[in-house]
Amino acid sequence: MFVEWSFGKNFDVEVEDSISWKVKNGLYKMNKAQANQEDDRNLFAMEFDRDMNEDDNLENKSEIDQNLLEPREKNVSTV
Repeated sequence: MFVEWSFGKNFDVEVEDSISWKVKNGLYKMNKAQANQEDDRNLFAMEFDRDMNEDDNLENKSEIDQNLLEPREKNVSTV
């Protein structure tokens, strides 16, 4: 409302309507683009989580990978 009011104070009705429409349209497009970016980030995060969960599943790992994940054995001195 403030934007329309301020345009109305400074421009004639035709110019005010045109400028108001352009501002509203620009804000709508920016909001839609931001929502799409958030959706893309959410999809990327979900894909990352899925891939990491698959990597954590030992059945999908090679024997070498399984051995690398095992805790290190303590070094026992034989003196």
